Amino acid sequence: MNYKIRITEENQAIVKRIADENEMNPHNFHFNKYTEYEITHGVFEFRNTLESVELTTEQFIELFDKKETELNKWLRETKAKNLKANELWNEIARLPMDISKLLEGDSITNKTHYLLTEWSNLTEESPKVETEWQPKRGDAVLVWDDSEDLALESIFLCNVEKAKLPIFTVTRSDEKEFLNNDIFSISCYKHMKSLPIKQPKETDFKTKVIELIEKNINDKQEKLKFVIDKNNLIYEAVLESIVEIQKNLLKQIKQL
Repeated sequence: MNYKIRITEENQAIVKRIADENEMNPHNFHFNKYTEYEITHGVFEFRNTLESVELTTEQFIELFDKKETELNKWLRETKAKNLKANELWNEIARLPMDISKLLEGDSITNKTHYLLTEWSNLTEESPKVETEWQPKRGDAVLVWDDSEDLALESIFLCNVEKAKLPIFTVTRSDEKEFLNNDIFSISCYKHMKSLPIKQPKETDFKTKVIELIEKNINDKQEKLKFVIDKNNLIYEAVLESIVEIQKNLLKQIKQL
């Protein structure tokens, strides 16, 4: 089927981006405003037929923007999972870079905060939806009575409204029994909050490069011992040259 779309000031940039990113623009159209462009077999062409179906900007995006379509699908499926902040952080971290960059925010943490805030605002339209954090039975939480500085990590059981000590948790000494479905005792507290989000540690790039080069040097030196024993002078000279080059490179990297 043939399509056509009229270029406006509002859609000019997005039409060009989608066309270029999805190899729809072999003729390098600039997509001038107030001009109609035809799409034949998924490619913008010069011809103009009367049988083309005119698309709105939204229809064009839905049909041809593969990245936007994939992102929208991911957003719908991820929102339905009702993830915690740390779980959503991990989901975003696993996204391909070209999809992740379409999300609001300049870091994974900011993207996570933006999505949680946006989804929370959407659910606030219904007064029956509880937007406050609420753990499930078996979740790890921090609990305390009078001083938050003395908060302890405990296994959450339930929250009893109007009780003087409403937070019911597994007594710390009986956590093994709880996990094994044996009889356990409970402890009660006044206050509770979620555990802090543990961000994945990223290996420093410079450190990683240094480790790889040092390992390579050690491997070459081990081979060099073998070559020397075999009196292979040519291979010995080559290995010594390689080791020397890598040592100089390592020295320069450490000075950065």
